[in-house]
Amino acid sequence: MRIAAKNIQLPPDLEERILRRIYDGFDVSNDILEELFYQTLNELNSAVDEGLPSPKWVDENKAFVDALKYNNAVFSAFKTHREQNDLHRLLLDENGKQKDFARFRRDTEPVIGDYNSNWLKTEYDTAIKNARTAAQFVDYEQDEDLFPNLKWLPSSAVEPRAAHMLYYNTIRSLRDGWWKTHYPGCLWGCQCDTTSTSDPITHQGNMPVATQVNTAGPAAAPGLDHNPYYTKSIFSRTHPYVTDAYLPEKKLRKLLIPIVKKLLKK
Repeated sequence: MRIAAKNIQLPPDLEERILRRIYDGFDVSNDILEELFYQTLNELNSAVDEGLPSPKWVDENKAFVDALKYNNAVFSAFKTHREQNDLHRLLLDENGKQKDFARFRRDTEPVIGDYNSNWLKTEYDTAIKNARTAAQFVDYEQDEDLFPNLKWLPSSAVEPRAAHMLYYNTIRSLRDGWWKTHYPGCLWGCQCDTTSTSDPITHQGNMPVATQVNTAGPAAAPGLDHNPYYTKSIFSRTHPYVTDAYLPEKKLRKLLIPIVKKLLKK
């Protein structure tokens, strides 16, 4: 599946409002900037919609889609908390005094660009891919009586990376636990695919059925190491927004979850 390029960036007026709030003393440790949160969440939810098969499929699997989007909101809250703290750290100059706003805004441009353009574009593309993968696994389970196995298909990329070539055309049972941590999309930019099949399995986990020689491939990328079908989440809890947060995950989750629920009720 190839994904069309999309230009994503923070609107200048929104950037101004966000930086003004931080400059004027917004509590970056114990709250999240609502508009910045929704900037990420709306993009990720749009990507999920793009990756799902059809409006009819969405209606038939509403609870599953709702779970994906709720977890997008949690991810967006973690990301917002990380970004607003990175921005806040740029408030003071080399002498420990607050910069004038013009300098503060200028100094924050790289951070704004990374979080709200460069990284968000990658996250958007990944959300499309992983929503599609999650939906496929929902359908695979429904058709399991006819097609109990899955075949890993080669990448559709113009220049495929070697990382997943080891898996090309291998067949495993849908019930093989291997799929929980290995799936097309478990590396950033992966364009591999799967299809259901009744053909006989070639592998159980990393072990070929014929030779029983371990053929372990590359480890999944942090944040993508759990199949979104099983977690009902596009990104996993090993993403750096979580693992490198300014507060311990347990404390930050306790802080952010009530905020997320409150925002989603608006």
